[in-house]
Amino acid sequence: MANLYGRMVDPYHSGRREVTRTAATMIQSTLETWTGSIRAELDADGTYRVFTGSKYAARNLLAPGNVNAGEV
Repeated sequence: MANLYGRMVDPYHSGRREVTRTAATMIQSTLETWTGSIRAELDADGTYRVFTGSKYAARNLLAPGNVNAGEV
């Protein structure tokens, strides 16, 4: 069983893209517009961090927490 699991869904098409990581320590996802971005990171312990910022440097910490501790 995978330690980390990610799913990307295109709301306009029925296709899905899924990824699992068993040996990885972190999974990261980035969504971008032409000028800005949001990045989410989740590690194997359940600790997450969400960043916002420019397209190439999402460094402003928006939300830290732990999904296992109910801090969503």
